[in-house]
Amino acid sequence: MISNHEWLARNSIRSFPVREGAVVVSSSSGWSLAPGLIVDAKFTSDLSEGTSFFLHSVTVSPRICSIVIGDSTTGDSLGCAAFVRGVNGVATPIPIRPVVDGFAGFVTFGPAMLDEMFDSIPKGMHMFGPDTLFEARCGISIGSMPVRSLATPSGSAGGSIAVITNDSLFLSVSRGEDDGDPVDMIQLSLVDPVKFLSPCEGKTSPCECRSIPISSINGVAGDADGVITLELEDENGNIYLLGKSSLQVSILRSAQALCSKVKTPDQYGRLPGPSGSYDSDAKPVSSYKNPKDKTFPEPVI
Repeated sequence: MISNHEWLARNSIRSFPVREGAVVVSSSSGWSLAPGLIVDAKFTSDLSEGTSFFLHSVTVSPRICSIVIGDSTTGDSLGCAAFVRGVNGVATPIPIRPVVDGFAGFVTFGPAMLDEMFDSIPKGMHMFGPDTLFEARCGISIGSMPVRSLATPSGSAGGSIAVITNDSLFLSVSRGEDDGDPVDMIQLSLVDPVKFLSPCEGKTSPCECRSIPISSINGVAGDADGVITLELEDENGNIYLLGKSSLQVSILRSAQALCSKVKTPDQYGRLPGPSGSYDSDAKPVSSYKNPKDKTFPEPVI
């Protein structure tokens, strides 16, 4: 399903998801990466924190356009995504095929894949390098994944399960029931959940989503746990705290459902951060032209 149509359309004339000011001219062919070729991307990996991702190469044939994503520190290839004419739809996320363990995500190809534009892209392999970086918010690396594997000691489908983890995960064992039968239950919890958030996210709140259902009443916000204390004052000046016996609020839907809201991009196609501010995302420069690119035309914004 395609969402945020307007945001994706704006990305077809700006650098995102490639970093603003990055080198977009191929070192092997001199071809300038069309802004409408990639309009969105998201990567996750088990590489060390702070790892940056870059566009390694773009390969174009009469029917297929594929890209390779690399690790900017080592230069190694991590995964690839391919758009096939007549099979894939424009502005539809395409899953990445990893070439190493622990790398995943998607890439969204834009209007450059339309028939009237695709044929103008030079055929062949166009090599880029570590200077063609993706924006930091497009990828997150959290180090070694908490659960490395689930397998039986013998490799068969039944029997005891061996769980291989690292120090990012906490395991607790308790007794419970399954249809009346006693069972041993294992709960897996993250030791530091904040470590696994995107760099653009803030700390989680007590409910299931990033923000609590009621954030303030008449401008008065809650405490560190999101609790808002209400008081009633009668005609004699007596103050009463509202407790469970005097006020009852029933939430019939989950916090995730109550808090879900599509983030609206601004006129530059930027998305807001947890505070609602767009400042963490760089807007396009007025000239919107890479100074190293001598062939890229000036678009109308």
